Amino acid sequence: MSKNNSTNRKNFFTSPGIIIGLVAFLVLVLSVVVIWLYSNHRKSVTQKESTNGSQEPLPSAKTDAPTTENKPNVTTDKPVEGSTTNPTPAEKPSGATAEMTSISQQANGDLVVQTKVTGVSTGTCTLTVTVNGQTVTKSASLIYQASFSTCAGFSVPASELTAGSASLRLSVNSDNKEVAADQKTTTIKK
Repeated sequence: MSKNNSTNRKNFFTSPGIIIGLVAFLVLVLSVVVIWLYSNHRKSVTQKESTNGSQEPLPSAKTDAPTTENKPNVTTDKPVEGSTTNPTPAEKPSGATAEMTSISQQANGDLVVQTKVTGVSTGTCTLTVTVNGQTVTKSASLIYQASFSTCAGFSVPASELTAGSASLRLSVNSDNKEVAADQKTTTIKK
């Protein structure tokens, strides 16, 4: 009988169903380990990118920037004719960068500027628009995100602008000093 028991155990461990089950179990365990390692790596990268050591976005202060309720419809935006862009955003010694990623004039004539800021998690953005010697300045809070920050938004009413060639300057200040800037030109139409 002992020979028969030994043979049954040998057949049990070599049957195709058990082998397939073990392989499936190993694949499942390896998948869980890989997912766990990947999520921990992403958390680590996010913490390293954050200069304040927090993964949570910083609360934004209330600004005169448009909210989603009163923001002009962006889907009908057209780039302003004749607008030019710098090939790369301006860099400051801190490694922070600021870039005006979109400059458009709405159907109602308002000038809308969207931004991207890297290397800074807190601060204030200032947009200065100069057209025919007339200067308009708008400020907005910096909104922190894990991969990059952005200014809360700029919408310069058409009533504050004149037609002509406009010089736009974006500056980002943190700890009471300018850490990044960008400059572009565009044409304002009336």
